Amino acid sequence: MNPRAKRQPVTLANTRQTRTTSRSKAPAPTVRTLTGRQIPPPPRIRVSRSGVAKRDLVSLHVWLVQQAQAEAQAEGNSFMQTLFRGLNPRNLSPADASGCNLYLFGRTHPEFDARTGELLKSE
Repeated sequence: MNPRAKRQPVTLANTRQTRTTSRSKAPAPTVRTLTGRQIPPPPRIRVSRSGVAKRDLVSLHVWLVQQAQAEAQAEGNSFMQTLFRGLNPRNLSPADASGCNLYLFGRTHPEFDARTGELLKSE
């Protein structure tokens, strides 16, 4: 057998196999704000240990304040921009978090579907 000969691919009879070279990912879920803007979903809070939950809560607060600032900027609302810039996500009060949620989603305690990012209806 000639080592330089071109090898033919091996196929199994009655089997058609297709491979894709790149892995296609499902589109990342996004969350829709009250004004219709699409934003990334909030980070999840893991409750396996107390320290982990506290770190995840801080990352959620950082996300919340950043998204509220971006929403105010997109709307051209300089008053709310200034208000949100003054918030410290590492020391966010429940009232401040509720205010950000109310501004973004029209609800003080929104709930999202983890897979789709859709805002769940409150009962």
